[in-house]
Amino acid sequence: MLPLALLAQINTEQVTLMGRHALYFDDYLTAIRYFNKVIETKPYLDKPYYYRAYAKFNLEDFLGAEADCDKCLERNPYLTEVYQLRGLCRIHNKDMKGAAADYAAVLKDEPTEQTALYNRALCLMEEEAYAEAEADIVQLMKLAPLHTRAYMVRSQLCLQRADTLGAIAWADSLLTITQREAGAWSLRGRLALAVDEYEMADTCFTQAVDLEPTWGEHYMMRAQARHAVNRYDEAIADYNRVLSYIPHHFVAHYNRGLLLATVGRDNEAIEDFNYVLAEEPTNTLARYNRALLMERTGNFQTAVSDLTLLIKDFPNFIYGYMLRAECLRRLGDERAAKRDEAFVQRAGLDLRFGKQSAAPVKKVITRTEKSLENYQQLVEEEDTVHTLLNELIGRVQNLQTEREPMGLIKLQLAESAQSEYFHSEVARINAHRVLPLRLVVSVQSVPQVAPSLYERMAEQLYTLLEGPTLADALVLRSVIQSQRYNFSDALDDAKGAVMTDSTSVCAVLQRCSVNWQLAQADAGDKPARRILLATAENDANLLLGLTNKEWAPAYYNRAVIYALQGRRSEALADYDAALRLDPLLAPAYFNRALLKYDEALYDEAEADLSRAGELGIYKAYSLLKALKQ
Repeated sequence: MLPLALLAQINTEQVTLMGRHALYFDDYLTAIRYFNKVIETKPYLDKPYYYRAYAKFNLEDFLGAEADCDKCLERNPYLTEVYQLRGLCRIHNKDMKGAAADYAAVLKDEPTEQTALYNRALCLMEEEAYAEAEADIVQLMKLAPLHTRAYMVRSQLCLQRADTLGAIAWADSLLTITQREAGAWSLRGRLALAVDEYEMADTCFTQAVDLEPTWGEHYMMRAQARHAVNRYDEAIADYNRVLSYIPHHFVAHYNRGLLLATVGRDNEAIEDFNYVLAEEPTNTLARYNRALLMERTGNFQTAVSDLTLLIKDFPNFIYGYMLRAECLRRLGDERAAKRDEAFVQRAGLDLRFGKQSAAPVKKVITRTEKSLENYQQLVEEEDTVHTLLNELIGRVQNLQTEREPMGLIKLQLAESAQSEYFHSEVARINAHRVLPLRLVVSVQSVPQVAPSLYERMAEQLYTLLEGPTLADALVLRSVIQSQRYNFSDALDDAKGAVMTDSTSVCAVLQRCSVNWQLAQADAGDKPARRILLATAENDANLLLGLTNKEWAPAYYNRAVIYALQGRRSEALADYDAALRLDPLLAPAYFNRALLKYDEALYDEAEADLSRAGELGIYKAYSLLKALKQ
């Protein structure tokens, strides 16, 4: 929290203007910094929340953006543009009903607002309110007869009602309006596939490819059409194009593998199925296809391994036993081969006389068709319907994603007393108030300290050593040694400081951080690392005692140590405690988000990352984007 004197000096109008300039240049991180200052100074203002929401939206922090829209509308419920933005946020947050309500608020003030009509129609369609959605689209088409996406939605509404001919009619009408929109050709191509008009589909997707040559989905759909008419080589070429643009396209790898196997390019097909199984080891059909290819190419051992896994999941898979018996015989294992053949014979008798096997069949969840009978069938993506949801355009910052948690809060030499958020905390725990230190969060690389600062530290040490504050001198020298990566001497000084003054929070904190840093350095030596972490944990417990369990960094540090020890539930509890004491402790939000994500608490993790980014840990936004993918 900024001091009151400093808050009074902020010209909120000027800072808001600076933030808006940052928005204009798509510098969303800088904009958030400015709007944070305005909100902290005058939390009753409405527009700064809206501007910050816009910045968060463009950083793909949709949850945080929606929360800021809520705060803005609490202060002023008559801002139409805020309802527009919140509607988009709610679409991204899968709250179609709430988004439709926001667009209704927009249309109440502006009945002819085209974006609101279009987006509300999409939301109503998602909610299966087809009549209401169609009413919005009809109104939109009256206002804008050449609105191409309105035709797409009208066609989609026909499909939702199983009116394929009506959908085709609207798609054809769209093509009379525009021949230069790839989405129009793609829509018509999909409808042609739906009625098995494969040549028409090929023509449409070729037009889409010509207009958007780097959009992989057009090639995916054209490959499906070409496969249907046995133009395998051309379909394979289309899958190659998809994978040149999207190397990790799961479905393209699977489908290309099938076609490569069909044309006898077995080794290439095996590579594709290897990729699929590396991504999804439970993919039954990929494993079966690889087993067939392994048997065909003479790799009988791998074929046996794959078939064994399939038989484990499908105990009644007769052909699996037959094929495994053949592979086992090729490997010279006659006994195992005869066991499989005996099972096949018994199963044949059971089937002949109508007896059902009592063996349970384990259901395998995969992204593809579950039935083994369809092992040669192409698979589609989970959602092949081209999304029509509109998005607010804006460049997202291209930040490097860092999955590593923030480190321990530790002591570091300070150039300026006012420059660090934690400096007042150091003053509070340092009874002598003479140590030129600040609290920082540990990072991988520690900035080197300027020589001039070391000289001043040396003078400070001489002064301390001459007085009664030997513990402070040892703490200070330990910090200097730490920043020089001389952890052995740093630990000796920290231990000496604690022995000299066992009530010094700074001394215990320094010993804790040095042990933690040594544990990080000894990551390969597991026994030594366990001992160092246990020692650091003891010091974290001492810190809690010395600060009467009312110091947030003490809980935070113990949480960091717990997390490294794999004690997630205890770490989460300590992060909760730290944030109760200090709701502005940004690293705690960031680290808690990582733990919650690992526990599959995705919504809570997203909320924590949003808060961490808002408080200044801007890599949280890049991680927030990565976690959604």
